[in-house]
Amino acid sequence: MENENLVIDRVKKGDKSASGELYNAYFDHIYRYLFLKLNDRQEAEDMTQSVFILALKNINSYHERDGACFSSWLYRIAHNQYIDALRKKNKVYHTSIDEAYDLSSNEVSAQEKIERKEQVAHILKAFKNLTDAQQEVVALRFGRELSLAQTAQIMGKSEGAIKALQRAAVKSLQKKSHEQ
Repeated sequence: MENENLVIDRVKKGDKSASGELYNAYFDHIYRYLFLKLNDRQEAEDMTQSVFILALKNINSYHERDGACFSSWLYRIAHNQYIDALRKKNKVYHTSIDEAYDLSSNEVSAQEKIERKEQVAHILKAFKNLTDAQQEVVALRFGRELSLAQTAQIMGKSEGAIKALQRAAVKSLQKKSHEQ
């Protein structure tokens, strides 16, 4: 994709091909983020589509400032869509790293698959014991490899709060791994 800001300017001017460029550049990232939260492929696809529809509808409200990049803005929309869905359904979703990272690959032996599934089960169990905010930080910081600033912006918290949540989450995960 050419310079992101130029593409965004083209989208703001109504260029449909530029909208497609943004969609292609970010769809997989937003989908994976939502899939980890929802644990449902179809729902994650539908919500990802909604995120892009909402983003394109409100593209004129996006302005790069304070180092906030377009992807952070998209993740914030995705996060808000997810929270809205939770409120509507009053239901808690659980993460399935197994499905998200498709451990059914034919490139690994049966023994390796069994070992990976056991590791994933252990990680999921530990992950589910984290608070919702800690899970969100882990998903964004380690799953999506976002910076502290991006994570803070998406979650609407300070960088200090994100550091504290991350520290607590890692400490909890380490404790659980030593209990095994």
